[in-house]
Amino acid sequence: MLRTSWRNFLRTKRIFFPALAAAAGLTGYILYQGIQFGLHKNVLGFAGELQQACAPLFLLELYLSYEFLHAVRHSGLEEAVSAIPQGKPRLYAAPLAVLLCLAAVFFLVTETACALLGLVAQAPGMYFSHTLAVNTLNTLAAGALAVLTGGLLALCCKRLPAYGLLALLGFWMLPVSDLVPGILNDSYHINIWPAKALFSWVLPPNTTWSIDYQYGISCEAWRWDLVGLWLFLVLTALVWRLLRGKGRRIAGSVCLACSAGCLVLFAQGDSLIDLTLSPTSVFRADAAYYFQNSPREEEPSFRVASYQMDLRIRRGLLGKVTMELEGPPLSQYPFTLYHGYRVAKVTDETGDALPFTREGDYLTVTPQGELSSLTVEYAGSSPMFYSGSQGVCLPGCFPYYPWAGYRKIFYAEPDDSIGLSSFIPRTDLPQSDFTVTVTGGKNLQASLPEVDGTYQGTANGFSLMGGLLESEESGPYRLVTSPLAPPWCQVTEEWLDQLQAAITQEEKKRGLSPAIQLSDYVLFQNNETLLNRAGYGLAIGFSDHMFLQMGWKAEDLAEKIVAQYYDPVLLSAEEVQAELERQAMGA
Repeated sequence: MLRTSWRNFLRTKRIFFPALAAAAGLTGYILYQGIQFGLHKNVLGFAGELQQACAPLFLLELYLSYEFLHAVRHSGLEEAVSAIPQGKPRLYAAPLAVLLCLAAVFFLVTETACALLGLVAQAPGMYFSHTLAVNTLNTLAAGALAVLTGGLLALCCKRLPAYGLLALLGFWMLPVSDLVPGILNDSYHINIWPAKALFSWVLPPNTTWSIDYQYGISCEAWRWDLVGLWLFLVLTALVWRLLRGKGRRIAGSVCLACSAGCLVLFAQGDSLIDLTLSPTSVFRADAAYYFQNSPREEEPSFRVASYQMDLRIRRGLLGKVTMELEGPPLSQYPFTLYHGYRVAKVTDETGDALPFTREGDYLTVTPQGELSSLTVEYAGSSPMFYSGSQGVCLPGCFPYYPWAGYRKIFYAEPDDSIGLSSFIPRTDLPQSDFTVTVTGGKNLQASLPEVDGTYQGTANGFSLMGGLLESEESGPYRLVTSPLAPPWCQVTEEWLDQLQAAITQEEKKRGLSPAIQLSDYVLFQNNETLLNRAGYGLAIGFSDHMFLQMGWKAEDLAEKIVAQYYDPVLLSAEEVQAELERQAMGA
């Protein structure tokens, strides 16, 4: 039956010619992006651009599968094979196998192009494993889902209602339908974004946005669970439609159990980059929250002498942080911890629970006597600063662990006329001793040195990053870089020497004795999240490490570094605006 199905596929014009046109279009698109690669040499950008072909291919495979199996269903063969054992499943399995081969061909073409360009660009090994996982999910697994879904509709629906369902499904999965949940949520406070995500996240998201080269292309475990859930649900329906008797019960039970397992994993969620218009997305969640909640800025009467942190990266952050406190006894101890982290409990040094209150970013602990240390256990994530299956971006200027005192971390606030929607780089915290243990995560890189599996040291902030990163030394400089970033963002020892000279010149220009030596710091390459989405800018400087926009004009970057080192942190949008005006007048 398989050879017959291949012959029918090649002879049926309304099926073969669209498939041929799709193959030609995909090849042409790959060649076009290859020409663009010759100009920009951005190998991960090339792979990211290819993901824009996934949605058209998915819709095409839905159409081909429906038409092919609809033709088989109305060919009269179903009655002819009904007397043959397992005749009906074999009748439909053959055309499904042909279409699954077509999905595999699209996958092989895409993956081969990514691999060849990777070899040409001499990309590191992480590029090949990453693009293989991305193309397997976005092209092969999603294509298989499209084939099985189209086949199921062909077995269950007549042409008109089937095409209506196909059109509705395509519309709901594509970004063009974002307007519907957007209007319902913003105008009527009806949130159907989760219902849209159940379908739209089958396809790769964020394909038209700039890539965070530390995070890479969307390939989260949560999306694998979603695609697996739909695959096994559709398989369950197909098994129920095609099989009979004991075989149907066994196969159906297995598929249903697999879909239930995927549902359990999917329900756990993931900390990922969401660039849609959803109220929980990168661009909307924090801005909406801080426009409605007033910040506080109160210096504490105590300090955290040391942190002992046990961090677990799963599909979010799970933290257990013990803090040694120094200062006079207080009736309440104020802390700052981002509101996306849910505090499970707070205990004192003997393990007894302490009462606490949670108000947005602020945690207030009430001691039951003299308190020398306390432990906070919490879990959660941030829409902006991801900590999930694909990557980790937790800079020390963001309160993913408790800070002493109430701190303002976002510029925008209620009744703010300027509306600066960006995070404040809080690099003005006092130094503490850190002992940090981290489990889970992908290719983790930390700001403190690792000793026997534990990060230890003294600093005014602990930064934890993970994803498509590597650590290296370039001359006297210690670096954590994104090797898949574009060539113009790559760092060289010569550029770092130029930056050091520019920093020294800027210090002398201010009448200061040169004090900043880049060789004394761990230098992290800035990413898209820190630079633009969070609004931290070109440089973030701590006592022992820095985040830098590598490859930037040395003079401009040096000015930012020196300003962060010597000047106070600006805590209001008005101060930022005044500083920008001052710089413009000075220029």
